[in-house]
Amino acid sequence: MFYNLPVYYLDFFQYYFFEDVAIYYEVMKTAVSFLSGYLFYVFARDYVNRQAAFLLAVFFILFPLHDSVNYLLQNAQYLLIAFGLIVYSHALINNNSLKKGFLMGMLGSFFSYASPPFVWGLSVIFLMKKEYKKFLIFTAPQVIYTLYILIAVKVFTLEKVRTIDSGNFSKLIKQFILQVLTFIDVAIGPSLAVKIYFSILQLSFLSVAIGILIIVLFYKYYGFEKEKFNFHLFCAFSVVTVLAFCMFAVTGYYPQTAFNLGNRVTIYSSLLLAFLAGSFISSNKKAAVIIFSILIFSILGISDHWKDWNKKQKLIADNFAGNRDIISLDASEPLFVSYNQFSKFGEISHIEFITEGVGGHLLKRAAKKDFKISPINKRFYVDNNVLIDRKWEIKFIVKDYINVYDSESDKLLKIEKNKIQNYIDSLPNDNRHWAQLIDNKFINGVIVKLMPRLKYAF
Repeated sequence: MFYNLPVYYLDFFQYYFFEDVAIYYEVMKTAVSFLSGYLFYVFARDYVNRQAAFLLAVFFILFPLHDSVNYLLQNAQYLLIAFGLIVYSHALINNNSLKKGFLMGMLGSFFSYASPPFVWGLSVIFLMKKEYKKFLIFTAPQVIYTLYILIAVKVFTLEKVRTIDSGNFSKLIKQFILQVLTFIDVAIGPSLAVKIYFSILQLSFLSVAIGILIIVLFYKYYGFEKEKFNFHLFCAFSVVTVLAFCMFAVTGYYPQTAFNLGNRVTIYSSLLLAFLAGSFISSNKKAAVIIFSILIFSILGISDHWKDWNKKQKLIADNFAGNRDIISLDASEPLFVSYNQFSKFGEISHIEFITEGVGGHLLKRAAKKDFKISPINKRFYVDNNVLIDRKWEIKFIVKDYINVYDSESDKLLKIEKNKIQNYIDSLPNDNRHWAQLIDNKFINGVIVKLMPRLKYAF
């Protein structure tokens, strides 16, 4: 709450007024994406022509690498809002609306603790143009926000931001190298190719038709004028990307990834990638149509995937609430849920569900009973009378058996203590990165060595 006050009240507003009416949340998500895209378009218009600015805004907002930002309203779309407010602040200050720009910058900075790379990266433009007054006005809200956080942490004894051992220079360097390597992977490497390939496989017939129509309109009406490469934007977006690497290197938790809800971190690097894609499109018509087509079909395929997974989640919740064995179960006993830990994005386990707390909350809400729900998957193991979750180091005392709800077959199972490990071993693998799809000890070894937590995070 104290780190992101505007987000806290925005979420509270929605929960209070929307309650369980899903369509209102969908409208809010759409509004956030459109508003953020428009604010970014206003910013980009100061540096490129209208068509290029529009294309850059569309590419950045809908870039396939950070789909969690677009489809997960709480805990992800705040990144879009914060960035939209910050770029609008930049545009206002750039056009000499200094007071309005400062106030917008205050709102943008306080909207998220993820704002520093955006602010300091874009401030480079003012430095390059030697507009030092504008630089100071643009960055002042971020300085105020930083001071606020330092004071709030001390006064209210808040939990400090997660960091690795900041005094260990070797660790920091390793984490930064990991950020760079994973960025290369998602920018031009296998992760990008796998994401695009599997997203296109998700396309429905309607989405294919819509995609073809958009591509035809793009080919017919987009003016392929050679746009001068904007060095100011390139430098600013590059600095945003590098500062994000530094921020995540310090926390030690988030590599650049194209999959699962953690892909929201690629919103920083997507800014640079969208700019490079847009710049290339303006200079080559044939290549432009190919790149545009790939991106559009990928975006539409990802949209279909999220819609299908949303329907599957609702089906699982309905099945759970209507299962007679579940209804008669004692809510005080631990209840483990297997299968559907993630959505299946081709061979990749993509969007978290049962594996994280939100899945358990949804099932309890559907059943209107306060079950003690936990996932069970291959990251669990049995040690004597204890069932242990490797990732979160949570331990469960096992008596004679455990109750397991098979979310795929809609059955409640009683697994005897001596058969629990065999049951765990029979569960499917959740491959969350392309490296897990190949039997290559070197590749997997390098990843785990650079970031040991990934071994169990995956």
